[in-house]
Amino acid sequence: MNYRPEIDGLRAIAVIPVLLYHAGFSWFSGGYVGVDVFFVISGYLITTILIGEIQARNFSIWRFYERRARRILPALCFVMLACIPFAWKWMLPDQFKDFGQSMLAVVFFASNILFWHESGYFEASAEEKPLLHTWSLAVEEQYYLLFPLFLLFAFRYGKQRVFWMICIVAFISFVISEWGWRNRPNANFYLLPSRIWELLAGSMAAFIITSGGVRANGLYAIGGGLAILYGVFMFDHQTPFPSVYTLFPVFGSVIIILYAQGGTRVARMLSTPMMTGIGLISYSIYLWHQPLFTFARIRAINEPSLGVMLVLCAASIILAYFTWAFVEQPFRRKSGWFTPRYRIFGLSAVVLTVFGMFGAWAHIQNGAEFRLPQDVQGLMSMRNGDSSNCHNALNHRQIRDGETCVIGRAGVTPTIAVLGDSHAARISDAFSDALNANGQAAVLYNGSWCVPLMHFATNTAKKNGCVENVNAAIEFIAQQTHIKTVVLFAEWSNYTSGTRHGMQGADSYVFDAGGAFAFQGISPSGNVVQFEKAINHTFERLSSAGKHVVVVMPTPEFEFHVPISLAKLKLFDERIAKLTPVTKATYQARNRDAVSILKRHSDEYQFDVFDPFPVFCKHDHCAFTNDMGQALYEDDNHLNYLGAQMLVQPIFQKLTASH
Repeated sequence: MNYRPEIDGLRAIAVIPVLLYHAGFSWFSGGYVGVDVFFVISGYLITTILIGEIQARNFSIWRFYERRARRILPALCFVMLACIPFAWKWMLPDQFKDFGQSMLAVVFFASNILFWHESGYFEASAEEKPLLHTWSLAVEEQYYLLFPLFLLFAFRYGKQRVFWMICIVAFISFVISEWGWRNRPNANFYLLPSRIWELLAGSMAAFIITSGGVRANGLYAIGGGLAILYGVFMFDHQTPFPSVYTLFPVFGSVIIILYAQGGTRVARMLSTPMMTGIGLISYSIYLWHQPLFTFARIRAINEPSLGVMLVLCAASIILAYFTWAFVEQPFRRKSGWFTPRYRIFGLSAVVLTVFGMFGAWAHIQNGAEFRLPQDVQGLMSMRNGDSSNCHNALNHRQIRDGETCVIGRAGVTPTIAVLGDSHAARISDAFSDALNANGQAAVLYNGSWCVPLMHFATNTAKKNGCVENVNAAIEFIAQQTHIKTVVLFAEWSNYTSGTRHGMQGADSYVFDAGGAFAFQGISPSGNVVQFEKAINHTFERLSSAGKHVVVVMPTPEFEFHVPISLAKLKLFDERIAKLTPVTKATYQARNRDAVSILKRHSDEYQFDVFDPFPVFCKHDHCAFTNDMGQALYEDDNHLNYLGAQMLVQPIFQKLTASH
């Protein structure tokens, strides 16, 4: 196989946007498409090598896997080893447990499967996973495991037929990705079936070139480069991926491979010493950048500045050069102690086993909490607000069958119903204790992101069954004569604004008592109108049933994970002033629409409104700790048990006074 410097330059075009995207530079909002460029390059190079060896009748599956081991494992294991001390010293238990799981998954080249189950690639929590980027290595290794065997078997039918077989498989995979982003977005992003078409696109380029050579065409090559750059600068985290949009980086890469050679401007640009130099060390750059960025974010209380992230970009390149020179190259030269194949396989097996055992131990030890000081351990072990079996206790079939979740005094007929989203769930234990102390019981209905209003939904909420479940719960409550009081508690402003505090990408809500839910042509700007319609319908139903309703307004929300931030303050000996409090103005601006609508209709439907602001906010600032410095939240918006106790006590006093 002839060396093509422009391919190394294309690697540089792939890795630089990934680096700057993960560093947080907004101009590179679609920088993640660099991974797709890598996929195409991998498919092209591997297939070219395999075609040459199979046609020369000297293909060896063991030699192929030896090359993969020499190429992939030394640098990967070196970077993982470097991560362990920082993970041990800086990671909190849940983070360290996740780190152990990811290390174990890397050993089996299954990290894409692990991260599919854990979280979305674009979620904030993903930024604190040092080995998140290994999902793409797992996809490639799964491809490397299957593709050589397929090619060896299929070549007996002739090279041309193999090419068309690959085209068919790639088309099926592309169709899967189009279905997947609409129905299973996480699986679609991480798993091989919806990604293999990108690698196979490179394979198709290899078949074309091994048959007819590279046909230099400067205009086509420029078009390919512009297609990649369009994805880098025009895509963002809301762009469905992989999907038809992925054709831009994939097709652009294929065009460059096919037509950028010799005297074309694109080939000259890609073949410059700087571009080929970055391309040669691109694998190590890719390996280093995610751990550096992750540990910087873990160590910092607030998001590191772009200046810091730019320094870390440079550090990624410097570390990558030394890793390439002193780790990658010695293993690839096949000289000295590293010459025999059995030593490479044996050493790989031993090292991967050690990493796997460490990862399994970290998982079994639940993140090895004993590593941390006692006060930090105390913060991380704070009791959450809902340890009962009532979380997400909202199912219309169970409700209609008379199955309800009861909290409070056992054996007592419930006289209260609590209905809401996940915020209602988080006060369930504290509410249950207060009921039990007073000899009372209540039924609890709650579902994450399910607004406790009838016939009110988004596309997502409708798919999750929220509409049917909430409707059934309110109808059941209205018909039960022994239930006198209904407490509605939710993060109400989610449903007027369409988004949680500090999040992007507002959703649109629709009210439709007929159940048709025509979502076409709607936007979040109409949420307030739809919300008010749902308020009228819901309270009219409860009022006509003679229920006394108490609506709990939203609790303050923060832009940081409260217990984790407090633990980091103690662990790193930082000043608490670095955590930005919520002011009265911020709280009022966030909740203005919901509060205005609810208070406006409270007299009409004779329901009470409870405002939690005075409970948590004094002197114009809202507290996330109590007077003893203990966290009141389990994350950035859900109360833990201590916070729930503070809220429930005055609510319960209001309920008692109303009887």
